[in-house]
Amino acid sequence: MNFLFEIPQHLSKWLSSFDLWQQNSLLILGVLGTAAFFYWLTSTILLSQIKRAVDASKTHYDDALYEVGFFQKLTLLVPVVIIQWGSELISKREFEYLDALWIGRLAEAYFIIVIIQILFSLLNFTEQYVFERKVSKSVPIRSFVQVLKILITLFGGIYLISVLTQVQTLEIFTSLGALTAIILLIFKDSILGFVAGIQIAMNDLVRRGDWIEMPKYGADGDIIEVALTTVKVRNFDKTITSIPTVALINEGFKNWRGMSSSGLRRIKRSLLIDLTSVRFLTTEEIEKFEKTPRLHAHFQSKIKEIGDQHAKSSNGYTPLQKRALTNLGTFRAYLVGYLSELKDIDETSTLLVRQKEATSQGVGIEIYAFSKDNRWVEYEGLQSDIFDHIYAVLPEFGLKAFQSATHWE
Repeated sequence: MNFLFEIPQHLSKWLSSFDLWQQNSLLILGVLGTAAFFYWLTSTILLSQIKRAVDASKTHYDDALYEVGFFQKLTLLVPVVIIQWGSELISKREFEYLDALWIGRLAEAYFIIVIIQILFSLLNFTEQYVFERKVSKSVPIRSFVQVLKILITLFGGIYLISVLTQVQTLEIFTSLGALTAIILLIFKDSILGFVAGIQIAMNDLVRRGDWIEMPKYGADGDIIEVALTTVKVRNFDKTITSIPTVALINEGFKNWRGMSSSGLRRIKRSLLIDLTSVRFLTTEEIEKFEKTPRLHAHFQSKIKEIGDQHAKSSNGYTPLQKRALTNLGTFRAYLVGYLSELKDIDETSTLLVRQKEATSQGVGIEIYAFSKDNRWVEYEGLQSDIFDHIYAVLPEFGLKAFQSATHWE
């Protein structure tokens, strides 16, 4: 044990055999070599033990800390401490070509850089931790993390300059006041993005996972990231679109979150009926449709309504004045009954079959209803099944769908 305490004395006696320049050089190399050795020791042996402990633990927080490099950054503190200790020892010696105080300043600057890296890894861990929680969908955590990184870099850089130049931090901040316009110009997008992120969070405009449409930027898909300056959207064709965050505040977009959260999806689709096929029903057709379960109640009501109206007239009606049932009106009533019976159509929401304004391409019949399943594939399948049935049943009512003439005609 006495040998260990005698090591400094032996080293001092050994160094005294060299001249001043050689002594200083050997001392600097010795400090750097010791720092490198202990860094290797901690980054290999100690870090491997930490990795085993992390893998063996049941909690996943330490796994996340390891993945973001927190423990790896901590090992950088070991050479920092050794260099800092060595710089105090070196600063007491005289150097011919180098100011000894600069060695201490460089060591402190290195320490600041390591602390910044450790803080960055903690912010990355916080972002990853919050990202896995539901709250991350309503809070643009990445924007706030990026702002904190900018602030840490800014203040850390100012303190680093203060250490290297030996100028008071307050004086550096004062001198930066004159450069405010340039700083605002450089960080304009970041500042606007940060303000937009706060407005998005406060007004709950978008969340991660929302389906939005923004045709100006070619965006039609799910939001996968709300960052400081950009919002990333994964389109349905698997492409990625980047939208400036501030554009979500200044410009219009469509958010389908209401549809997704309700579990319903609207069906609003029309078909065109050839006007030349619209006519009154014959007596035989009335008898046939009256026996149809979907139309029985409709015919009972309409026949009674028309009969009562005719009975009130003392002068009678000419054929043109009489009310009569049409094949188009009967078709609309049939569609209401058909849609009402479908188990995939929501019965508590609006269900409407309406006639639109006639054009040169015929008269439009619009279906307005809500599907109970808002998944894309299932929704499109239901919509297709409905219109397959509609097109197939048209001839039963003596109606024809409008289509442009072809060379076969």
